[in-house]
Amino acid sequence: MDWAGMTWTIEPMRWLGDFGTNDLTLALTSGILFAFSSLLISRCLHQSQAQPKAPESLNIFTDHPLHPSTQEVLPDPSEPDGFIAYHWEVTDTGELKTIVISPDALVAESPVPPLEIPPQPESVQDQTPHILMVDDDTVTIQVLKQFLKFHNYTLSSALDGKEALAMLERGFLPDLILLNVDMPGAVDDDVLSIIRKQFSADRLPVILISSHNQFEDIRVALEQGANDYLSKPIIKDELLACIHTHLQNQQLKQEAHRLIVAHEKQLSQFLEALPVGVSVHKPDGSIFYFNQMAQYLLFQGTHPNVTVEQFSSTYQIYQIGTETLYPSSELPVARALQGECVIVEDLEIRRGANSILLEVRGTPVFDEMGTVIYALVTFQDITERKRAERILSDYSHELELEVSQRTLQLAEANTRLQTEIQERKQVEQALHVANQELQRLVHVDGLTQVANRRCFDERVQWEWQRLIREEQPLALILFDVDYFKRYNDCYGHQAGDTCLRQVAQTTAQVVNRPADLVARYGGEEFAVILPCTDPTGAIAVAENIRQAIQSLAIPHSQSDISPYLTVSLGISCIIPTLGSSAETLISCADRALYTAKQQGRNRYASTFWSNDGSLQADLQPAPQ
Repeated sequence: MDWAGMTWTIEPMRWLGDFGTNDLTLALTSGILFAFSSLLISRCLHQSQAQPKAPESLNIFTDHPLHPSTQEVLPDPSEPDGFIAYHWEVTDTGELKTIVISPDALVAESPVPPLEIPPQPESVQDQTPHILMVDDDTVTIQVLKQFLKFHNYTLSSALDGKEALAMLERGFLPDLILLNVDMPGAVDDDVLSIIRKQFSADRLPVILISSHNQFEDIRVALEQGANDYLSKPIIKDELLACIHTHLQNQQLKQEAHRLIVAHEKQLSQFLEALPVGVSVHKPDGSIFYFNQMAQYLLFQGTHPNVTVEQFSSTYQIYQIGTETLYPSSELPVARALQGECVIVEDLEIRRGANSILLEVRGTPVFDEMGTVIYALVTFQDITERKRAERILSDYSHELELEVSQRTLQLAEANTRLQTEIQERKQVEQALHVANQELQRLVHVDGLTQVANRRCFDERVQWEWQRLIREEQPLALILFDVDYFKRYNDCYGHQAGDTCLRQVAQTTAQVVNRPADLVARYGGEEFAVILPCTDPTGAIAVAENIRQAIQSLAIPHSQSDISPYLTVSLGISCIIPTLGSSAETLISCADRALYTAKQQGRNRYASTFWSNDGSLQADLQPAPQ
């Protein structure tokens, strides 16, 4: 039968049965309709092609007077966009008369008896998280019980705080407690405080439920030990999220505790397996941990309350080879507690005729504030090692006698060798000076005493590669003496050599940065390398060179442009890049020098690459 359009006639009742697995359950409280169905029977209302089976029971619960006619539209949990319209009618006395699932209702005259469903086995229930709800509202308990069951939670209930405490006393331990603090006596009985005396917030989360939602209420609840606080009316998604979060936190903390315990056990196993004695001491010196090897080496068990001052006398610790107890302040444990890392080998443990020698290491353990919280002390038996050292010492003494004799012989030979070494050092020093001079001669022009062409070639390549990495400009000035051949023909070659020396030295004085280089490029032509210099700076240096040489006032009667010796200069400036070469820089400077000569000499011309990649040229006006 298609029951989607039927009307169920219900007699006045309080409770018809437990929630089953194939029923429709409705709870009416405070005028709000809650609908739950373990089969999601509302799906049947939206699938016309199916022939759904009628529910086997209809369970009704109400604790509030009903209005004559009420209608509620609720979301269908089985369909993303589905809704179910429920309509109910009541008599004038407030008794429930009919429930209509769809507008076109057919009346069924007799009520449907409830279906009895046996409880789930305990083994199945134990597989889901168990929640204890402490609330005197049985409607809310039953609604939430079925709702949480649908989400794989098991809900037990207590109608007041005393019943909840009694359940805990009997050994019932839920995973989480929902506590309604609006119940009479819930606050006065101080249920939360009693729970917290037995279980920490990590062990048993407690979520308070209350109609009060002021900040002060929440603050007080959290200070009293609550894990969380929910305000009425309860929103199911918020409740689920809250329960899930705190149960997950509880599981994580329990797992972390389990791991800590396992790690501590494993660490203890490691320490016990060590072939050395290990002891850990508290800040007052008392023993926090002693492994088995430590007890074996000290001939006795642990004395937990022994202080540092009593340590030497209790464990019979002596200074090695003496009858003096080891000073307490010098013990490694005492020094470690003072923040010092220490290793000593002069301790001796005695028990009657037995004695062992120990190597002891003391290490401080600091907290995050830099305060010593523990001292870690390790010690091992070095008796056999010390015995071997004594044997080696005796043997070493015999060797020393032999070595002393041999040393006398070697001393004489060494004296002779030292004399030879001194003589060799003098020769090496002379060779070093000669090599330096040769190196200078290789890179210095003999006539002008500035760098020669070889030095220029090496330096320009080196600067080119360096400035590729640094992406800085490299400027070059090439200049030569105007009408120098005429000068030589007129004044002679010796005067020409003197002229070139003056030009070179004057240029070196103008170009005075350590990274710059003045070189004789060839004949009467000179070059100036200016690293990290832009076009403006290079032009300024070139003009200073031109003016400085002109100010020498060297007579040049054969010059067509001036009665004194002058120079023409070509300037280029490029930012080196991968794939380019220094030859481009030299070629540009050479062309600029040619331009300066073509334009009348005693001036500079420049070529450089602009920011847009074009080649720019500049020519100095004729000097006044």
